[in-house]
Amino acid sequence: MPDFPLKGSKHTELGDYRRMNTDITISASGRLDGLTDIWTSKKWVGFHGSVVVFITDNEGNILFAS
Repeated sequence: MPDFPLKGSKHTELGDYRRMNTDITISASGRLDGLTDIWTSKKWVGFHGSVVVFITDNEGNILFAS
């Protein structure tokens, strides 16, 4: 049995000066909380992104996708 809360993060370079960073926490009750920051270093240009969290078993089989 894993020690809760479980935490993870992912930083992604999307190209063209766009970046995303997501931090997730999974509590013992199964609650999934996430915080995503997106930013660009280009002035006057924005973008939006999305995040999907995959929960897998030890063999890499997907058990859940948010």
